Amino acid sequence: MQINTAIIQNCLNIFLSQGLKVSMDSVANELGMSKRTLYELFDNKTGLVYQCVSFFVEQENDKMDHYLAGENISVFEKLFPILNVDIFNRVKDYHRFSLEIKRFYPDIFEKIIATHIESYRTRIGNTIIKGIQEGVFRSDINVEIVKMFFFDLLMLSRFCKEDYQHYSIAEVLDNTLFCFVRGIATPKGLQTINTLTEKEVYRFLKTNLKNINKNETI
Repeated sequence: MQINTAIIQNCLNIFLSQGLKVSMDSVANELGMSKRTLYELFDNKTGLVYQCVSFFVEQENDKMDHYLAGENISVFEKLFPILNVDIFNRVKDYHRFSLEIKRFYPDIFEKIIATHIESYRTRIGNTIIKGIQEGVFRSDINVEIVKMFFFDLLMLSRFCKEDYQHYSIAEVLDNTLFCFVRGIATPKGLQTINTLTEKEVYRFLKTNLKNINKNETI
């Protein structure tokens, strides 16, 4: 039986609102179908979760690509999309969902993360190249090394590192990624960074990042 996008979207909405512990009986009831019909569509709950998470990641990637294509945002805002209010609100809303995936379905979490790591690195590399062309990043840096190290710093602060889980995401960003980016910036780039950090949106997001539970690092 063919699975249409609307069903996956509806299932995703159920998981987002009720969590991944929701039973297949409850999912079927919410969808207005029998449990038998649901199992004709998906072999088991793991299969359903995989379809929903894949769909979720694809949606978020499309939104991110649209954001990065914008002409009126700086290279630094592209490197740190969480400084955009809309993206921040999405991250905040989906934070617990991501944690649940990692906790209850680690194989799905790792598999889906692995599928888009390289594309994410490519985005970082393209952004750094654009920054060099615009004169905000130093031209003597090795883009391949910088993009890999930037990505590794990001992953180090977000995934499974107990030492970092004692601090808020804002504190980790301020003392790792932001410091690193200042190190590869030109004087022109530093001016851009200072202008960005003076914006009200930066102060708002930094304050709200502190409100994300320190023990819930994604």
